[in-house]
Amino acid sequence: MTKPYAPLNTLKPVADNIWIVDGPAIKFYGVGFSTRMTVVRLENGDIWLHSPTKICDSLREEVAALGPVCHLIAPNWIHYAYIAEWQKSFPKARAYAAPV
Repeated sequence: MTKPYAPLNTLKPVADNIWIVDGPAIKFYGVGFSTRMTVVRLENGDIWLHSPTKICDSLREEVAALGPVCHLIAPNWIHYAYIAEWQKSFPKARAYAAPV
């Protein structure tokens, strides 16, 4: 299984208004995959999450402090794993998912 990059479950700045979050490894069909989310603060202040990783209290608080979480993006089927957790925490966020 691929080992995730430490520290896990915390925002890591990449550029102005862009962060990544390395999450725990996940198994699909017996194969291990590392997980990584991209977090973007849009010009209007909305927060856009691409490929959400597993949510935890500290990560939820860090992301919420950036602004209102409004967009949850799942670019393909493997990235759907944690969308429901994020929707539960941010019920006003709109989820976008690629067709299966």
